[in-house]
Amino acid sequence: MKIGILDFIPRDREMTAIESFKSAMNLLQLADEKGLARYWFAEHHSTPALLGSSPQVTLGYAAAITKHIRLGTGGVMLDNLSAYQLAENFKVLECLAPHRIEAGVGYSNAKEQADQKEMGGFDFKNPKPYKDELVALYDYMHDQRSVHQEGKARAMPVLFDHEIPYYVMVTSTRHVRYIAEQGWGMLFGLFLNPSYEECKEAIRIYRKYFKPNGISNSPHVMVSLYVISAYDENVLEGLEKAVDAWILTFRSNKRALYKLLSVEEAEFYPFSDEEKETIDHYQEAKLIASPKEIQAKFSHLMKELDCDEFLVVNQLSGYNYRRDLINILADIDL
Repeated sequence: MKIGILDFIPRDREMTAIESFKSAMNLLQLADEKGLARYWFAEHHSTPALLGSSPQVTLGYAAAITKHIRLGTGGVMLDNLSAYQLAENFKVLECLAPHRIEAGVGYSNAKEQADQKEMGGFDFKNPKPYKDELVALYDYMHDQRSVHQEGKARAMPVLFDHEIPYYVMVTSTRHVRYIAEQGWGMLFGLFLNPSYEECKEAIRIYRKYFKPNGISNSPHVMVSLYVISAYDENVLEGLEKAVDAWILTFRSNKRALYKLLSVEEAEFYPFSDEEKETIDHYQEAKLIASPKEIQAKFSHLMKELDCDEFLVVNQLSGYNYRRDLINILADIDL
């Protein structure tokens, strides 16, 4: 299986926060039962319609209620917590769920950093360079700072027998060569930057410059995108419009949206001409197909992009549709 899930933990209409988490855990267990490759949780803040504000905490619960599926963060933001704290969290999780934890990491944008400074007192006037943050977390996680540098803080527990896979999330070619030269995994967020061409260029650079690091010996790249599919093909248009409405809000005013639009509401959503242009721009962020067509579309896209796996953003409106999507994805053989 070369398909996994990236869960934002969305809140549907008429659903409480507690119900939203319960629904997400039910979907996780279904993905585990159906044999999907992995289930990652995203990190978002100050966004009422998305409840995944603490992915590492969520992973602890997720590990306790699943048996086989790999679990990860997509991703933790390096500017929100210290590399040392993140590393120890990952290492404890790995001890609780051996060989199942994956570390996906990223970085917030400038607006979110300003909000974090206001809420948490963080000082972003002299931030640590992103590359330094990436290296610090990797070193702490893989015991290179914990063991080999006397007088330095040691991230515990030390994992002598295996390592935690490390993926860096990107939305452009920036930092890609550096990521490759470090021997890390890469996740391209096509749902954020809907450009096949830039995605392909990032993957080309990554594969060209990848260097084994003694832990990761071959390049591994995933692509994350929205997927829209349903057993009832009559609802595909409504599901797509609901995702489109979310994309528009996520780009412009995500903090004002408290719950996802229902499929019925989305069917009559009054998109302006400007919004329709934006939606057209995001066509490559989405894979839309019936259950009969979906495997062929995934196979074609995998070949075109030259990626190894997909991480599906399951952002369909309505728990039943998100559940059905997991069942549909489970039947794909790539």
